[in-house]
Amino acid sequence: MSDDGPISFSSSVRAEEMTFHDVRDDEVTFHGDAGPGSWAGTRREGLPDEVTPGVTYRQVQVDFRIATELEPDER
Repeated sequence: MSDDGPISFSSSVRAEEMTFHDVRDDEVTFHGDAGPGSWAGTRREGLPDEVTPGVTYRQVQVDFRIATELEPDER
C-alpha cells in the first residue's frame, strides 16, 4: 500500500475460514477539510475482489488502511 499521511489508521483481520451470508457494497468517504492526499485501500489474500454469498473462503487476510493529510486552516 501507499505511504501513510500524517494521520493514518490500519487494521488487519485473519481467518482460517470466512463465509459471507450477506454481501453489501462498501464505501469510504472523507468529510471536512481532508486534503487531496487522503486515501483508503485494502489488501486481500484468499478472497476474490467480489465475494459470493454462501461460499466459504479459507486462509483469509484483509488489511485495511486509511490516511489523510489535513489542509492548513485558512483563517
